[in-house]
Amino acid sequence: MTFSEYLTRQNILFISTSEGKEVRIVCPFCKNPKQKCYINSASGLWHCFHCGEGGVFPTLQKELSLPDGDIQFKSLTEKEEYELPPLDKEDILRYHNDLWNHKDILDWLHKKRGYTDDTIKKFLIGWDGKNIVTPIFDGKDNLVNLKFRRDPTLPSTKKAVWGISGRNGARLFNEKVIIDPDWQEHSLVIGEGEPDIILLDQIGIRAISSTAGAGSYKNFKEEWRDALKGVEEIFICLDNDTEGETAADSLADYLTKYLSDSKIYKVHIPVIYPGCKDVTDFIVSGNKKKSDFIKLLTKAQREEPWTPLPKDPQVEIKARWTETPHHTYSIDQVVTKVEEFLPNTSTALKLTLAVATSGTRENNVMLWMFLVGSPSSGKTDLVRLMKPHPCTYHVDGLTLNAFISGERQTKKEKVYDLLPKLDKTCFIVKDWTVIFSLDERMTKKIIGDMVGIYDKTLSKHSSRRGTISYNSQFSHLGCITPATLNKNHNYLNMIGNRFLSYTIPDTTVNDDEKSFEAIFEKSDRAKKEIETAMVVSDYLDSLNNMDLKSIKPLGENAKDFLKVASRFVARGRGVVILQQSSFKNENEQEVSYYEALDVQIEKPWRAVQQLLELAQYLALVNGHNEVGLEELEIVKEVVLNSMPADRAQAIKVLKSSLGGQITGQELSEQFGKSNRTARRLLDELSFLGIVKKDKGTSQAANVYTLEKEFLDFICMDIREFLSNEENFQNSMVSTLIEAEGSTSNHEESDEDPEKEVNEILGI
Repeated sequence: MTFSEYLTRQNILFISTSEGKEVRIVCPFCKNPKQKCYINSASGLWHCFHCGEGGVFPTLQKELSLPDGDIQFKSLTEKEEYELPPLDKEDILRYHNDLWNHKDILDWLHKKRGYTDDTIKKFLIGWDGKNIVTPIFDGKDNLVNLKFRRDPTLPSTKKAVWGISGRNGARLFNEKVIIDPDWQEHSLVIGEGEPDIILLDQIGIRAISSTAGAGSYKNFKEEWRDALKGVEEIFICLDNDTEGETAADSLADYLTKYLSDSKIYKVHIPVIYPGCKDVTDFIVSGNKKKSDFIKLLTKAQREEPWTPLPKDPQVEIKARWTETPHHTYSIDQVVTKVEEFLPNTSTALKLTLAVATSGTRENNVMLWMFLVGSPSSGKTDLVRLMKPHPCTYHVDGLTLNAFISGERQTKKEKVYDLLPKLDKTCFIVKDWTVIFSLDERMTKKIIGDMVGIYDKTLSKHSSRRGTISYNSQFSHLGCITPATLNKNHNYLNMIGNRFLSYTIPDTTVNDDEKSFEAIFEKSDRAKKEIETAMVVSDYLDSLNNMDLKSIKPLGENAKDFLKVASRFVARGRGVVILQQSSFKNENEQEVSYYEALDVQIEKPWRAVQQLLELAQYLALVNGHNEVGLEELEIVKEVVLNSMPADRAQAIKVLKSSLGGQITGQELSEQFGKSNRTARRLLDELSFLGIVKKDKGTSQAANVYTLEKEFLDFICMDIREFLSNEENFQNSMVSTLIEAEGSTSNHEESDEDPEKEVNEILGI
């Protein structure tokens, strides 16, 4: 019985190919209707070029529930590879020659791809009558595949790019440049897709890519890695979409691990116009030159050299903390231990512990905090100390749809939504600077998602997954540099700021000397980190077992303090859009000034709840049974830092000035900024109601004074401020009621603002 007769008797629909040497059927595993499953009629070996399944014929019989037949096959135990027929190079030459007769396709390649005629000839790009054809050669110039691009001049909803079935395994495109002895460049760009690589080659940039897209970089082949050995600088330049960013991270991690002698960089394609996402968009549509692309390479982010896991203290910290008995420490012992490892971080430590333990409980609002500090200020090392504890969830960064993905799960690829993993944890992002350095659209999308999440529930709808909804409550700690936060504060405030901030103070000269001494002595810092992290994790564990109800209700003075503090936070986080105007004075001199086009000031309700919870958790951390001076002192520091950095600096200058008064010139001299910048900043604060502006005469400059409500709060010592009862009587209602009628785009409210704050504080 022939193989075809057997299939016919079993009512299996098949297509005979290659003069009967093989047949095609619908694969029983993936059930692809295009009959991608090929069976060799002589050997019975089979392979599906859609799902990749394959083997000997009895396996297929079992899956199809077919009976045994009297078919004579070659030995079925022999492991033979399914051989594809060789590609004909004559076809490539014919396609290439035909291309020159189609001016519309040539024009598209010139204008949309940016190719010159010499480049088209070098890469043998052709036209088969319906599609643009790009041949794929291996490093030895063997033709291994063809990439087809549907006629770009015609509208089509069908797939635009594809290769030959069975030949679409990942390969290196332009592989020969790695082994070309004539190429003088010591650097290499890894891109995404053949068009980008062809264009880079054209402008003299040594470049390669995988023929299987960004996804294949997650499983970088060993032979590719070995081929890159000896390359001094490798620049990963993938598309700036979510898939490209994720693949770039994976590839960077892999290459830094195995190519220790190479410097690895990640290049971000800026969105210079809507829709710009890859190298071709940047160079061709962006009208850029080689020099512009070189500038991108010089700005690329260098990846840190990989540290082997056995030397990573976090591995040992986690193991030790979970395997050894926990100890009971006092907060003073924990602070002493951490200060030995990270000088001048005692306040930051207490805040991180307070925020971390708050994430494990039900709260009115979630505590989200930025730890702000310059590079190497210790903020990242501080949050790493809590990484071993299971109540924390650490990530280095976030991708576009990390919280809820719109992708549909398949058999081969699972979907991992982040949001449900965060419930009842402290979510720690060790570097928000990386997130804010992404494309502005991506950054705003991530922040927008977090705004929705702050309400403790988030629902999203996608055409692939339908509506997905999660209820998650967690605290958050994020590390960020002052410059990055200041740059993005305006957007955060416009959508309603959910973040409090604390700035890591500069170390003293004595602290710096201790750090230098430790470095020169080559002390075992990894061992010290392990010991410190175990102490911190033990203390966090004990905090999580404490009842917040053990903290007594706030005293009256503390409540009044939080009222003023919350109003200051609300105003400090406000948004002011200014416009410069001018007039001529009596001496016909041009005098410039700023007027407010719009002022947005949030209500203090969210701020007062955040500060109330922070104060109570700080009392828990300090081992106190009520909120006292120590907790309010830390809260005050947070209040003064939870505004744009330049405003916070101006407040510090006002605090140190006599009577809380200053002129634009005086601020300029102490601030290190121009007079115009200083005046603009003070005008912002005046429109926000934090300072009062007294216009000077033609001979005198304007004087800016802290508003009465905030003057004592900022300038007085906490103890002195709390003991000043008259201060509370004067500031209780006056400016709050006035704020209701101030310039703001908030909706009108009939409710009594003082009554709402009192209810929140339990008065």
